Amino acid sequence: MVSERDMGRVNALLDELEGRHGVRILMAVESGSRAWGFASPDSDFDVRFVYQEPLDRMLRLFPGRDVIEQMTPYREDGTGVPIDLVGWSLPKTLRLAAASNPQLCEWAAGTITYRADPGFLERLRVLTAQSSPRVLAHHYRGLAKKTVCDYLSGPGEPRGKKYLYAVRSLLAANWMLDHPTPGAAPPVRFDRLRAQTRVAAPVDAAIQDLLDWKTALGEGEAHRRFPVLDRWIGSELIRLEQEVPRLPDPEVDREVAERALDALIFPTALTPVPAPEP
Repeated sequence: MVSERDMGRVNALLDELEGRHGVRILMAVESGSRAWGFASPDSDFDVRFVYQEPLDRMLRLFPGRDVIEQMTPYREDGTGVPIDLVGWSLPKTLRLAAASNPQLCEWAAGTITYRADPGFLERLRVLTAQSSPRVLAHHYRGLAKKTVCDYLSGPGEPRGKKYLYAVRSLLAANWMLDHPTPGAAPPVRFDRLRAQTRVAAPVDAAIQDLLDWKTALGEGEAHRRFPVLDRWIGSELIRLEQEVPRLPDPEVDREVAERALDALIFPTALTPVPAPEP
């Protein structure tokens, strides 16, 4: 979790971003290990946000980047763990929501929320409530496969957090198999996801061992091989390759995204005109 001091530091940085870039931040949440519930003492902050630009910039023929990125030390003197801030523009966010973007499903759930405009959050959740089970499951399996290829398949002892990334992704994909309903999304917190996903007892014991060991150590110290998890991860990637394509794949109503954009950038124009009094 994050403390009140952490909240204050992150929100101060968000205020600075708004002023520097001339935008309004509609929502900001914590992502990564702190939101998932298995942060180490020296874990980074992974702050993700959605911002709205002034209308004249949104309507440019040749718009600029639709992402804002900034890495800042926790303390103002340049020390402390990094705070990684990444934001998406409002149009980019709504386009991705209409494509069942899994990250936005997690952001909308927001286990750690720094700020949120109620109107925007409501509209985002209307979109994520239509998300495709197949898209989400495919995403989580793909994350696990990439983690294995990049960090777990080579010789030597991998970092513990990479195991947790792979395990969490596979649990999320399995959760989707058990909840194949449009709009369903895996719990963001790892403990809740684990409680709702069935695995064999030896695998569950290995996950607990990994979790206890990793959260007690610093990010740079946690290197170890977990053979039980290596075997489980490999077999799950093969099984999910067959199972995920069978999930339903509905399309999100793009008109809902269009209306959300209109309501957020033209709020006055879309306010109904009161009927004249008789």
